[in-house]
Amino acid sequence: HIIPHGIDMKLFRPVEGIQRTGSRVLFTNAWGKKEIKGYKHWEWIKKHLPKEIECEEILGGTPLEDMPKIYSSADLTLFLSLWEETFGLTVIESLACGTPVISYPVGISTTEIHNWSNGFISMDCNPQTVVHEIIRFWELDPERKKEMRDHCRSNVEKKFSAEREAQDYVDLAKKI
Repeated sequence: HIIPHGIDMKLFRPVEGIQRTGSRVLFTNAWGKKEIKGYKHWEWIKKHLPKEIECEEILGGTPLEDMPKIYSSADLTLFLSLWEETFGLTVIESLACGTPVISYPVGISTTEIHNWSNGFISMDCNPQTVVHEIIRFWELDPERKKEMRDHCRSNVEKKFSAEREAQDYVDLAKKI
């Protein structure tokens, strides 16, 4: 029986008062390693984005309580893992903060990211595709971006709360 991770939905939520410009992209790498392939893709992506698009990277070691503000200040989060991820908390945390995700097809991304609803999946794991989709997102009108952000939160709220995870364990224990 598989019980998906849950996150603290009170902590991971959109932070009020943060202005989004539609031109800030966040890359996260919990391992903090620059030699991994996903980071090398990020380096390529940064070089090929228009200069108006601001790039930020978080490479491990950031306190958990700081992450909601970081996610909320971004317009997109990139999840460029080329490992066979078992889950991918970054994806769920970002979505819970109302920030769409562009991801390679690994872990939870394959079932929870719906193209142009709450992000985009780059099925070919190609940084050129990612650049294309970032620019495409950047060109959306503000109302469409807001619709995507609203959809991000509502989708994960039901499925990935810590309370739901705890209840799933209780239910499983009762069955056993």
